[in-house]
Amino acid sequence: MGDAVDKDGRSKRNFRLFSVAILGVTIIISAINVFARLRMEEASTIQNGTVILGVMITLGAGWTTVHNFRLGLWHTVLLGMILSFGSHWTLPIFHRGAEIPSLALINTAIFIVMTLAGGLVAMAFMRFTGRRKG
Repeated sequence: MGDAVDKDGRSKRNFRLFSVAILGVTIIISAINVFARLRMEEASTIQNGTVILGVMITLGAGWTTVHNFRLGLWHTVLLGMILSFGSHWTLPIFHRGAEIPSLALINTAIFIVMTLAGGLVAMAFMRFTGRRKG
């Protein structure tokens, strides 16, 4: 009740649920990274793995926003901002003081660029294959 539904029957509610689920995954990946950095001697392998996994998930989230939900690039930017909060909580653990706001801003920009890139690739794919948005 009250949820907007587009022509294909995909609801904004499903996009919100998707966003929350991907945010949860981002928080879990960040937690694994923090645990590895704090508790393990050789954490670089785990850190590299979580970064690669995070990039794939973030690009995939941008793709899914445009390709599956048929939403615009503005939604990929919004999703990138939301996902960045999944890793902001780790900043005070490893950084101090005045550097935290600038790192949070850089972190947000990186997430936005990655989700936007996934959305742009999805748009190019849809255009190349003849599928149209909506």
